Amino acid sequence: MIGVLTGDLWVPIDERCRASLSLTRSEMAELPICPRCGHYVPSDSEPGVGPGAPSMTVSGDSAQIVVCMPCGWHEAWQQTQGELSTRDSWPLEVPERFYRGLGSC
Repeated sequence: MIGVLTGDLWVPIDERCRASLSLTRSEMAELPICPRCGHYVPSDSEPGVGPGAPSMTVSGDSAQIVVCMPCGWHEAWQQTQGELSTRDSWPLEVPERFYRGLGSC
């Protein structure tokens, strides 16, 4: 997430989010982190605002793993290409195009 830490208050740089999202440093530390890429869940532009995406790497009766929305989209794209990353390759770098245009605040 791109923003400014002023004292103990985190304020996103995105003007659309500035009024609706101001988090303290301790609140930022409690936000869910994507195990696949290390970014915030559901996205860096709206950390902790809603659920992430279920990872497609989970099969059978395994516990569900929640990833950020860009990773969910990246996994879906990888699956269509027949090259879904395995969990042992995590953390990995997700192409920037999967992070663009996220956020609805």
